[in-house]
Amino acid sequence: MLSFSQQKTMIIRTKPQPFQQVMTTIPRFNRFLNIFFLFCLFYPTHFSLLTSTENTAIQNLFTCLGVSSTVTSPTDPCTWVGVGCILNTTSSYHNVYNITLTNLALSGHLCPANLPKLQRLDLRSNTLAGGVSISSYPQLQYLQLSYNQFTGPLPSFPSTMNQLKLIDVSSNFLSGTLPNIN
Repeated sequence: MLSFSQQKTMIIRTKPQPFQQVMTTIPRFNRFLNIFFLFCLFYPTHFSLLTSTENTAIQNLFTCLGVSSTVTSPTDPCTWVGVGCILNTTSSYHNVYNITLTNLALSGHLCPANLPKLQRLDLRSNTLAGGVSISSYPQLQYLQLSYNQFTGPLPSFPSTMNQLKLIDVSSNFLSGTLPNIN
């Protein structure tokens, strides 16, 4: 009879059965899946749904507004908090049509940004300062800048901005006359 220690060192070699061969390949496949998953998870993608011009414009605008980089950390601005994008029917790109950043204690300023399809700009209840320029938003329909610290004359509203439905610049330090809107 073999003692326990002798049984432990005894090795029996047999030919692997088909089931055992399958079981030895599964860990390799799992290893591949794990590596692939980690690659997809941590590989920095530089994919944006916007054109490079619009991508740069919204990044510059968010920098001017003083938006935290944690909001803008994903590469695609269409995934940022407060940004709405819509598919451009004439191209495979998207356009920014909505920016809503209300009550976030933003303390920057509003700078011009080449966002030609922007329809709604809502920056209410922040501490934004400086002048207001909106000429780079020709399709703007809703402009809400109330409860900030904007100063100076009201922006000029070009006749091409005929889609305006709402302008709210109350509780700022702006002077001038608002245009008539339909």
